[in-house]
Amino acid sequence: MKSFVGMLAVASASVCMFGADCENGGPAAVLLPQFAVTASVDGDGMVLIAGEEGDVEFSSDMFAEGTKVTLRAEPAVGWVFDSWSGNVIGSDPSVELDVAAATSVTANFLAVAGVRTVSVKGTLGRMTLAVKGDQARGNLRINDLGSDLTGTFKNDEFQLQSTTPGYTDAEITLTLNADGSLTGTIDGSGYDNDPMTADPVALAWTAGDDAGQRTTNIDGTNGLLTVVVDGELLRGTWRAFGSFGADVEGTIKDGSIQFTATIPGLNAATVTANVQADGKWVGTIDGSGFSNAPFDTQPRFFP
Repeated sequence: MKSFVGMLAVASASVCMFGADCENGGPAAVLLPQFAVTASVDGDGMVLIAGEEGDVEFSSDMFAEGTKVTLRAEPAVGWVFDSWSGNVIGSDPSVELDVAAATSVTANFLAVAGVRTVSVKGTLGRMTLAVKGDQARGNLRINDLGSDLTGTFKNDEFQLQSTTPGYTDAEITLTLNADGSLTGTIDGSGYDNDPMTADPVALAWTAGDDAGQRTTNIDGTNGLLTVVVDGELLRGTWRAFGSFGADVEGTIKDGSIQFTATIPGLNAATVTANVQADGKWVGTIDGSGFSNAPFDTQPRFFP
């Protein structure tokens, strides 16, 4: 018969073989399964993870089973959080995960500002908006009429005033929809709470040095231009001079700018300019009644 001490020795050896902390004389910690948590974004923003020292940007990591992980969706300027998709569904920007398996989530963001095709009473036009905080500014072209826009974006709704030289002001109310489009009304300056819609942005606004709104000058006549820049691509809407509205399409590369300004019913004009040290654009406009006339802009002033 084995002695009691002998049985203890055998038992102790068995525990050591199965991962006990033999060196320190205590039982080993239980090793919990580890699972990957991965977060991605659709649109412009980031996913943050809550930690002891505050929230930090998060993309992926391994967590022990049963760990609670809190993620938060943070939109970039000019974007709003729409929803989570993947292994988590919901519209609350903050979500708590109870890790029990490999988990993948996507934070979906919608562009609030940028270049949009608009429709007012069946007439197509273009609108370019820039947003900073709850402030919104931009330009609207309907037919050949160009307007300057100022207002706010709060609780998924734009409240804008449309100002056109020589016309009465109009009030525009637009609601941001789940697909990024806008629906609402325009009232004033020939409109009586008429329906107005805008497609989701064709090019999203960014807070780069060249994007935003600028006062323009052509041969002493002021206008207002709102542009969006994506890499070398430049697009926007321009109240070019007086009350004419133009669509802008062009490029910006190595400090040189070239774009066409197209006004319905008029020939397209080409602007060629260079970016100055203070941020001004200085050059010429040629076509549509101009023959290499002087063109310049003030540095962007919003946002």
